[in-house]
Amino acid sequence: MFALVYIDNDTAHDDLVVTLADDRRICDSYYFAIDDSFSPEREDATKTRAVLTILLRHWIHALESMHDLAPVLLPFDLSDQYTRCIQCRQIGSAQLELVMGYSHTEGWSFLPSKPEDWFNSSPDFVADGVLQQMPKHQFIAEIQASIERLYHMPSGQTPDPQEYR
Repeated sequence: MFALVYIDNDTAHDDLVVTLADDRRICDSYYFAIDDSFSPEREDATKTRAVLTILLRHWIHALESMHDLAPVLLPFDLSDQYTRCIQCRQIGSAQLELVMGYSHTEGWSFLPSKPEDWFNSSPDFVADGVLQQMPKHQFIAEIQASIERLYHMPSGQTPDPQEYR
């Protein structure tokens, strides 16, 4: 199971929860809000949702384009000293190996709305999560569900952070 949930708490810190099976990471949305290649005049929750959507759509494109054995890194936690990501390896035509980890590439060194060059460019990836296997179509569907969740919460409701911790 995969989920990315944005919990707007008006701080841009500890407001992004990424889950891969039993592995959960709590991250900051700060670098999504300040991405100056997209709506540079804004730094709010609406922009954060839009930039997250752009990033997740890039993830889907990268997964649909990937080849056997060439890993793809999907960034989600952009921090001052590292970038946390999910490493994906395709096994056969329909299965993925997924593991959370990080790169020493600083989160400020690329724009989350333009991550294309980053997917294959981090040779210092360090896995620190549990290796998972998942059908490729399921992972893509769960990424799409995460995009939809960014916008389709019932009016006035936000996700319960305890549900994703």
